[in-house]
Amino acid sequence: MKISTKHSMYVQKKDLEFLKYIVRLLPPSISQKIFENKDLDPDDYDKYDFFEFTDEEDIAFFRSLDWLIDYSEFNELDREDQREIGKKVAERYDEVARIIHHMNDKDDDYKKTLQEYTILSYQITILEDISDINNGLLKIKMPNTKVSIPKLIKNFFSKVSK
Repeated sequence: MKISTKHSMYVQKKDLEFLKYIVRLLPPSISQKIFENKDLDPDDYDKYDFFEFTDEEDIAFFRSLDWLIDYSEFNELDREDQREIGKKVAERYDEVARIIHHMNDKDDDYKKTLQEYTILSYQITILEDISDINNGLLKIKMPNTKVSIPKLIKNFFSKVSK
């Protein structure tokens, strides 16, 4: 999951590991920051920690990854829209799984279809994490930024204060 602000992009460390696997050729400035940062040692970090990017090109790269869900944007949606997104991702995941089942690795679109399947699976994981965060089941340290309070919590406080 990512969190975008006006001048920064925060990306979870687990997402950076996934990106190294799925994108293969990351922009050089991002690769350099990732490989130089000792905090990304897989044996020595919390996968839910965020890594901050402030370079405009880096921010543009992460914004272009529309499949990498932005926590703050997602939480601006009402619950029905959130459910609809989850439903569409799950339906597409099932559809792509059926397609892959009938393919072999010699098919022209096999790699592309497998990549889509992998990304959809990862999106489901992100959506589950967001749900767990919003329901208090997953506690993570959010970046020190003004991330909007999920509408679910806003609605709760507005009802309590009446």
